[in-house]
Amino acid sequence: MGSTEESVVAVIMVGGPTKGTRFRPLSLNIPKPLFPLAGQAMVHHPISACKRIPNLAQIYLIGFYEEREFALFVSSVSNELRVPVRYLKEDKPHGSAGGLYNFRDLIMEDNPSHIVLLNCDVCCSFPLPDMLEAHRRYGGMGTILVIKVSPESAYQFGELVADPVTNELLHYAEKPETFVSDRINCGVYIFTPDIFTAIQGVSTQRKDRATLRRVSSFEALQPANRSLPTDFVRLDQDILSPLAGKKQLYVYETMDFWEQIKNPGMSLKSSGLYLAQFRFTSPHLLASGDGTKKATISGDVYIHPSAKVHLTAKIGPNVSISANARIGAGVRLVSCIILDDVEIQENAVVIHAIVGWKSSIGRWSRVQASGDYNAKLGVTILGESVTVEDEVVVEQVEIMEKDQECISYITQQQAVEIDELLMGPLGFSVDQLMELAGLSVASAIAEVYRSTEYNRVLVICGPGNNGGDGLVAARHLHHFGYKPYICYPKRTPKPLYTGLVTQLESLSVPFLPVEGLTQELSNDFDILVDAIFGFSFSGMPRPPFDGLIHGLVSARKHNQMFQRSPVIVSVDIPSGWHVEKGDVNSEGIKPDMLVSLTAPKLCAKMFCGPHHFLGGRFVPPSIVVKFKLQFPPYPGTSMCVRIGKPPQADVQVQISPGNDEKHREADPFVQFQKWFDDAVAAGLKEPNSMALSTASKDGKPSSRMVQLKGIHGEGFVWCSNYGSRKAQEISENPHASLLFYWSGLNRQVRVEGFVQKVSDEESEQYFRSRPREIQIGPAVSEQSTVIPGRQFLHQKYKELEEKYSDGSMIPRPKHWGGYRLIPECFEFWQGDESRVHLRLRYAAEEIGGKIAWRRIVK
Repeated sequence: MGSTEESVVAVIMVGGPTKGTRFRPLSLNIPKPLFPLAGQAMVHHPISACKRIPNLAQIYLIGFYEEREFALFVSSVSNELRVPVRYLKEDKPHGSAGGLYNFRDLIMEDNPSHIVLLNCDVCCSFPLPDMLEAHRRYGGMGTILVIKVSPESAYQFGELVADPVTNELLHYAEKPETFVSDRINCGVYIFTPDIFTAIQGVSTQRKDRATLRRVSSFEALQPANRSLPTDFVRLDQDILSPLAGKKQLYVYETMDFWEQIKNPGMSLKSSGLYLAQFRFTSPHLLASGDGTKKATISGDVYIHPSAKVHLTAKIGPNVSISANARIGAGVRLVSCIILDDVEIQENAVVIHAIVGWKSSIGRWSRVQASGDYNAKLGVTILGESVTVEDEVVVEQVEIMEKDQECISYITQQQAVEIDELLMGPLGFSVDQLMELAGLSVASAIAEVYRSTEYNRVLVICGPGNNGGDGLVAARHLHHFGYKPYICYPKRTPKPLYTGLVTQLESLSVPFLPVEGLTQELSNDFDILVDAIFGFSFSGMPRPPFDGLIHGLVSARKHNQMFQRSPVIVSVDIPSGWHVEKGDVNSEGIKPDMLVSLTAPKLCAKMFCGPHHFLGGRFVPPSIVVKFKLQFPPYPGTSMCVRIGKPPQADVQVQISPGNDEKHREADPFVQFQKWFDDAVAAGLKEPNSMALSTASKDGKPSSRMVQLKGIHGEGFVWCSNYGSRKAQEISENPHASLLFYWSGLNRQVRVEGFVQKVSDEESEQYFRSRPREIQIGPAVSEQSTVIPGRQFLHQKYKELEEKYSDGSMIPRPKHWGGYRLIPECFEFWQGDESRVHLRLRYAAEEIGGKIAWRRIVK
C-alpha cells in the first residue's frame, strides 16, 4: 500500500432539498442522504467505505442542506467510526466540480496527496483501497470507477471509452443521445490535488470567453447567448470530457454491484444489496432465527435492537426493520423497509414495500407491489403516520402522509387514451374541453391570487392545445378583473385558435411579440402563466420557446432587491418537464401553482410548489371507473379543486442556547438574509414590509409601514416622498428604526441606525425598474399635503396617463427618491411556545478604524 507520509481526504457530495424530488415521499421527513438503507443512513455506507482507506485524514460532506439537519448524524458517525467527519454547506450552486473547488482550502488543510470524491446516491461495494492502489500505478490526475451495463440502460449515465491495455480514458460523453459504450461512470473518483488547477482553468477560460458585445433582451434569453457563472463547474462536461485522451484520466472497473438511488424503488433494491454485503463486511448486523426462540429469518435481514418481533413472524429475505417497530404474531415480511415506530399487527403481509414512520398496518391486511424497482409504482410506499385498517389490501400505490387525499396520477399513454375517449365515443369536442380547461385555470388563479394584488398577467401560449387553454384562461381572467397580456409567438392557423385570438382582441387584450418582452419579466408582471407545452410534448424545446422557458426560470430566482417576484402558474405540465419523470435535471421551471387538467400526470408528484389544483370536473364516471381514478370532491360549483393542504407557515424553533450557537451568524446582515429567506420560503405575504419609526427634533415619534427595496452600501433602502412627514423628521433627526415582523414564523427583527438619502443615480435606477403605471403614482401624490378630495388625485393621475400615453419616458419627480438606514444595532427575536424567547443582539463597534459586530444573546 501507499507510504505512511501520504494522507487522503474523502469528499462525499450529498446534494440538497431542491434535488432528489423523485425520492418523495421518503425525503419529506428527513434529508435523502439520511434515509436508512439496511438499517444505516444512506450516506453512512460510503463513509464506512472511506474508513477502509489507508491514511485517511478527514471526510467532508458537501451539500445544500441546513447544517442543523446533519449535526447529530455527523457527531454520531464520527464517534462510531472514530474518523473525523464534517459537513460543509454551499452558499449557492457551484456544480459538481465547483463545489469541490469552493472548499479547496479546507480540503487541503491536511495537505493530502489524494482526494476521494463520491456521490451519496450511489450504492456499490466501494472498492476504494484497490482503486487507490491502481490510481497510484496509473500516475494520472484522476481515476474513475466504471462498470459494464446493458446497452439499453447506458444512455441514462455518462458513457466512456478506455484503452483496454492502459485503462486510459479516451472519450467521455454525459448521457449521449446515441450509443457510445456499455461502460458507464459510477460517480466515484480519486484525484490528485491537480484537480483544483483543472477546475480553476475552466473558470479562467469562461472569463476570457465572456462576450462584451451588447445583445437585445430577446437574444439574451437564447441558449447560445447564455453562459454559466464562472464559478459553476461541472465535473462531467467541463473536466472529464475535455481531459479524455490526454493521459490525465484513467478508469478502474468494478465487477461488483452498483446502482444509482434516484427513486424509492431503487432504495429498496439498494438496501438488499447492502444487506447481502453485510455477510462479508458486517455479519454481526444480520439477524438470525428459526422460530423457536426468535422469529424465523430467511435470507439477509436487519432488525434494530429496540424493535419487537413476535417469534411466530416470518421475516426475509431483504428486510430492514428500524427502531421501536412492533411486528405481531404471524406477520410475513418480504423485501421491505420498516421505518421507526411502525406497528404491523397479527397476520399482516408486507411485500415489496416501504412503510413510513409511525404507520400502522391492521390485522390480516396486505401491503404489496410487483417488486419492479424501476417502475413508477413497482414498490408500495406508505408515508408518515399512515393507517391501514384491518383486512385491507393496499397494492402498488404511494400514500404520502396521514389524512392526505388518495389521488390518482396517470401516465402519458393513459392521458392520450382518456383524450381519445372523451373526443370519441363520449362526444366531447376540442373546443368544449379547451373552454372547460381554461376556465379551470382561471378559477384556480382567482382562488389564490386576488386581482387587487396580482393584476398584471402574462400568458405565454404554445402552438398546441395547451396554448389554447392559455388563451381561454386569459379571456376569463379579463372578465375576472385581471389585466392579461398574451405572448403567442407560433400561432396555430386553425379556426378554433383564430377565433380565440379574435375574442381576446375584441376585449383589447394586448398581444406582445417575444422581442418586446424585457429580459426581467419580474419587473413587468405579477403572474406568469406557462401554457407552452402539454403532456404530448417530448424532446428539447426549440426557439423561441427555449428562451421563454429560460425567462420563466430566471424570473423565479431569488431577487436580491427584495422585490416580490412574479408567481408562475403552469398549465397541466410545467413546460420543459418530462411528463412522467418531471424536472429531470432540476434546472426547469419551478412553478408556484400547477393546475392539472383531467387528471394529474405522473410528473405532478415532483411538484413542490404551494398550490396544486385539479381541473377535471367534466370527467365522466365511465372514465373514472375504467382507469380506476381517485379524486377529491369538488367544492360547491367550483371548476377546480385543491390537491393537498394549503400552505401554512409552520416553523417550530426550540430555544436551546447551548446547541444554537452554530445557527448564529457573526455578521448580522447574513443573519438577516437567512431569516428573510425563511420568510419568503414560508410564503408569507409581503415579507419585505417593515415599520419605519422616526422622531421629530423634539423627540415625538411616528411610525408607518414601508417596503424594503434592497440592502445596498451596508444599509437598508426604501423609497419615499421627500416632502412627507417622515422625510421632514429624518431631516431634523436622522436617527430611525426598522421593524420586520413575520408572525407566521414567530420572528421579528429590529434595526436601529442613522438615515441618509441615496444618490440621485440610485433613485433613478429604482424608479426605472417600477412598472410604468406605478411610475405615475409618485408624480401624483404629494404626501402630507392637504388636497380637495380623492377625486383630485384621480384627475391628476388621468392627466399624466394621457400625457405619457405615447410611451415616452416618465420623468422621476424631484421630490421622490430613496433613503438608506445604516445600522448601528440589530435585534433578532425568536418567539417560543414556552415563552422563553430568544433575543440575539448585534452592536456595532469601531476597532482599528473598521466596524465590527459584537453579539449578545438574551
